[in-house]
Amino acid sequence: MTIKLIRDHGQHYRPRMACLKKVEALLIEMQDPKSGVNSSEQKLSVTSIPHVIAGKDIIAWITSHMKVDTQEAQAVGTMLVAFGFIYPLQDPKKLILKADGSFYRFQTPYFWPAQKWKAQDTDYAIYLAKRNIRKKGILDEYEQERYEKFYKWLNHKWDFIVNQAKEQNRAGKQRTKADRVVFDCQERAYWIVHRPPPETHSAMDYGVDRLFDPNAEEEKTSYYYRRIIIFTQQAIMRPKVKSTVSLGANPWQTDDDAYWTLNMPEVCQPEPAERNKQKAQGKQDGVVWSTVPQPSPRGPPDSTRSAPSPHLLQCSELFEPCIVDLPTKMTVERWSFSFLELLRDPCGRANFRLFLKKEFSGENLAFWEAAEELKWGAASAISEKAETVFKMFLAPGAPRWINVDGRTMALTVKGLQCPHRYVLDAAQTHIFMLMKKDTFYRYLKSPVYKDMQKKAISPAPHNFTEAQLEQNSRNRKPGLHPFVTWQRQQEEKARAAAATAPIDIKKLIANKLERQ
Repeated sequence: MTIKLIRDHGQHYRPRMACLKKVEALLIEMQDPKSGVNSSEQKLSVTSIPHVIAGKDIIAWITSHMKVDTQEAQAVGTMLVAFGFIYPLQDPKKLILKADGSFYRFQTPYFWPAQKWKAQDTDYAIYLAKRNIRKKGILDEYEQERYEKFYKWLNHKWDFIVNQAKEQNRAGKQRTKADRVVFDCQERAYWIVHRPPPETHSAMDYGVDRLFDPNAEEEKTSYYYRRIIIFTQQAIMRPKVKSTVSLGANPWQTDDDAYWTLNMPEVCQPEPAERNKQKAQGKQDGVVWSTVPQPSPRGPPDSTRSAPSPHLLQCSELFEPCIVDLPTKMTVERWSFSFLELLRDPCGRANFRLFLKKEFSGENLAFWEAAEELKWGAASAISEKAETVFKMFLAPGAPRWINVDGRTMALTVKGLQCPHRYVLDAAQTHIFMLMKKDTFYRYLKSPVYKDMQKKAISPAPHNFTEAQLEQNSRNRKPGLHPFVTWQRQQEEKARAAAATAPIDIKKLIANKLERQ
């Protein structure tokens, strides 16, 4: 490794540093000669390596020191290996902690990720050139590809890179064999963490460098307090709910249903009898059924939409909920994380609707669903649907009247003079916060949720070996884009139509004569 003179390249401004400093303190305790992890000298390919520790000893120490179970201790140990504080000796590319007698070793503090210098391409090119000299041109496949790319990108200083690699290789030969093997393992472990092989998750992905330190305390001056006062005044005067008429402000929201149509052939078609049964049951429970398809799971992210749950059954009419009988225990536990998680899950929303029905407050969820339907409906039916929802839930004497404050009601009535997709946002946000702060926590303590926890199923763990899982990950290929699938279907239809169409003999003869 080359010596760094400027030691701060933005690493100090990364929010992960606070976590890594705590991990460093834990590593220092683990290396304590008296109370730390037991280490011994082991042989690795005929060479004796000092201070080698076993994976089971690391897990046992973390279990006794942090007062956690074995599974959590193994997760903490795997985090230490992924960040490069501990590196495996026998299989350096697998950055996991095994609960057996596999050999590991503590990384030297110079290679800890909390160092304030950044791993650069020049250093990596020097390391690859040094390995290429030592191995006489025999590198791993991905290392050979990167070596060739560096030769093209860094051609202007390739002589410097090769000379540095030769000097470091010459200096390494002057060490003892044990020290040379240890340093090579340390350096390789460092670059596997910071330049991982393809299709490998890297724990060092931190995003874009920050230009300022978010954790630094600002100096308390008069200018600082003046800004705080102005910000507080603006926050108090700002309306709590934003209701805008601008429909083109968000490029993700559109009336074009092309992608919805493209996704329909890929999902199943429920039976008509079952669909009518679900719709009849939904009307009894007060569900407002949508008449337009919801956006596909492949669509853009939104605050009220997410990828389907593992137990969500797809169907060609995407606006009708398809729910399995019993979700998994892990899915039911996810409902308690946040109210939005509960609403995103069709099975969770159905269970929450049952609870509201027992509390005689099902109109709140029904209004929230109606507002969501208005957002994603066709543009031609917005005025009619907005008026229907207003008469059903907000008008005086409405059959399913909901309780909103006067300011929200005035804002909604004013917006209904020129209806748009988000005219009910103020009332919907008010009802959402009411259910989130009050009803949601009572639901988590209710017998309805506890009964669902008892009925939830626990799927059996898979029986695949690590080799099979690794092979499956390599064989996995990305799915086709819906537009490509639709284009292929159109081509097949055109070919079938051309094959079944009647043949015009006169036209064929005329074409042949033109070619001649």
